[in-house]
Formats: sequence, C-alpha cells, structure tokens
Amino acid sequence: MPLQATSVRLDDDTLRRLGEMADELDRPRAWLMAYAIKQFVAQEDALARARDPGKQLTASSPSKSKSKKKTSKKNKK
Repeated sequence: MPLQATSVRLDDDTLRRLGEMADELDRPRAWLMAYAIKQFVAQEDALARARDPGKQLTASSPSKSKSKKKTSKKNKK
C-alpha cells in the first residue's frame, strides 16, 4: 500500500517529547507518529466493535450497514 503525506499541528512540548521518544527508539519521528496513529485507530475500532459487535470505524472488513443495504434492496424487489 503506497504511503501518503499528511500534516499535523502539535504543541512544542508534545513535539519535543515525540522527538525524544523517536531518538530513544532509534526511529524517525515520522515513523513514530505513523505507528501511534495506527495503534490509536486499531484501539478505537476495537472499542467500537466491543460496544456494538456489528459496528466498525474502519473499512478493514464489510460493515453491518452495508449488508443491511443489500438486504433492503432485495426486499424491495
């Protein structure tokens, strides 16, 4: 999957701490930000599915709402 650039605005303290963590991990700051965002998205998606098993926040698998739309179209015919 090709990567796309984006920008984010961070306060000085968060940016400094992020830089320190990246140095400790011997990784680029951009890698650490991408990793953190991926972890956050996965965590929020898992929480959404735990609250409502048919719900998801990401498009990683077919959603319940899509299957409902297909069912409702069949019922209309």
